[in-house]
Amino acid sequence: MRTKTRRRVWTALVSGTVAVSGVLATPAGESSAAAPVEIAPARDARVRAGPTLQTVDLSPVTGPSATGRGFSAPGTLRDGSAAGARTVAPRTTGRFSLIGATWTDPRRVLGDIVEVRTRRATDGAWRAWQRLESDAAAPVEPGSGDAEAARGGTEPLWVGESNGVQARIATGADRTLPAGLRVDLIDPGEPPAARAAPTASGLPQRPARDRTKVTVPPRPAPTVVSRARWGADESIVRGPHEYTSDVQVVFVHHTAGTNDYSCAESASIIRGIQAYHVMSNHWDDIGYNFLVDRCGTLFEGRAGGIGRPVLGAHTLGFNTRSSAIAVLGNYTERGVTSRVRRVIAQVAAYKIGAYGNAPAGRVAMSSRGGDRYAKGSTAVLNRISGHRDAGRTACPGTALYGRLGSIRRIAAAGPAGLAVAKVNGATRVRGAYYTRGTIRPYWRVSTPTTLLYRFDVFVDAVLTASAPRAAREQLLTLRPGRHTVRIRAVALNGRTSVTSAAVVVRRR
Repeated sequence: MRTKTRRRVWTALVSGTVAVSGVLATPAGESSAAAPVEIAPARDARVRAGPTLQTVDLSPVTGPSATGRGFSAPGTLRDGSAAGARTVAPRTTGRFSLIGATWTDPRRVLGDIVEVRTRRATDGAWRAWQRLESDAAAPVEPGSGDAEAARGGTEPLWVGESNGVQARIATGADRTLPAGLRVDLIDPGEPPAARAAPTASGLPQRPARDRTKVTVPPRPAPTVVSRARWGADESIVRGPHEYTSDVQVVFVHHTAGTNDYSCAESASIIRGIQAYHVMSNHWDDIGYNFLVDRCGTLFEGRAGGIGRPVLGAHTLGFNTRSSAIAVLGNYTERGVTSRVRRVIAQVAAYKIGAYGNAPAGRVAMSSRGGDRYAKGSTAVLNRISGHRDAGRTACPGTALYGRLGSIRRIAAAGPAGLAVAKVNGATRVRGAYYTRGTIRPYWRVSTPTTLLYRFDVFVDAVLTASAPRAAREQLLTLRPGRHTVRIRAVALNGRTSVTSAAVVVRRR
């Protein structure tokens, strides 16, 4: 969040209508001053529980009423500022695991500090106050969500299973809070039964054929946890998938919030983010095309096909002709692991390289209108960019942003260390391999397999075989005479490297 220099005044918050699944109880000692509760029908316990949304409407209280019933003693922000803050008393809610604040106008930046604390459902203990990060306008635009119904929002914060909440807000003395400000509580629900994962592209893949009739393996997609496996709720997705012409830029984001999650929770977090984006922000689907957790596990994001240019809602003004990957967590101060960097690089090489573009290059993009680039203006962007390069935001965090250069180098590198290791069925004499006709060359390469596309095998400049990226050998039968066997490694980004060996086939 951008640093605020103007003086802030803490404003007490009161609850309006709370929409929940189930009945809210008010334990002894807690405030009962909230407005009447609106009860949504309970789900049949025999049916899988999908995501649910509870909302707590917030409105400012000024003057003498700020000291009225239900407010705690003055408090302070986590950073010690804004002494004299007032907070609404604890309240019990239905269960939830993810929380955010939303407001009516998606183009408005909150510009205020909203903090929440939640109560653990397991033991009733209250967690420490946490800030809801908000420093950019919502990225929804025509085609990527319901622009008329869309709401502005903070980044969602994963808090774990909870059943109680408090909130407080500080705003500049000369400002008003945005209309429709509320706290949204998301229960991500349970994942559906495992279903067969779709193909990586969303469409059947057919092996390509070279002019020599050699079958070339299909371009491999990154290994991902599919939407079916992380439990995407397809019933809440709004409308059909939409596509752009190609992918020119991959934007790197972080989801902000907390890094204190176990990677076993990642699927639940992503279900919560999908529910927040659709049910709270009113977007068509989860905004990001890909997500990766701190352990380096890659997840499919917005539906429509991993290998296709799916239109997302992630970077205001630049959702078209782009893709986005979000790292779960906050990387303002904490960096990501080398594994996470490789995963980001792999996704970028795969998406950008599919259109013949170098991941380390730059491209001029026309903005569709945002808070940094006006509609129709041109931005010259790295093909692997951070969210902050296109908008007025701190995303993807200073630490992660500082590693984008190394991610570009990984994504743009050609196959390294390619060499023929040995040739079975042949004897090496003075730099050449001698054989009776059938050989099996083995090769090695130091580039991780995940960043490779395939290996092409040429005999005397004629493509003879094409092997998938995990292959390291090829059986060949050669005619008598002297030959040059070449191995060409092809990276996901399109760059190549070649090694060769001289082979002499003796007559029998």
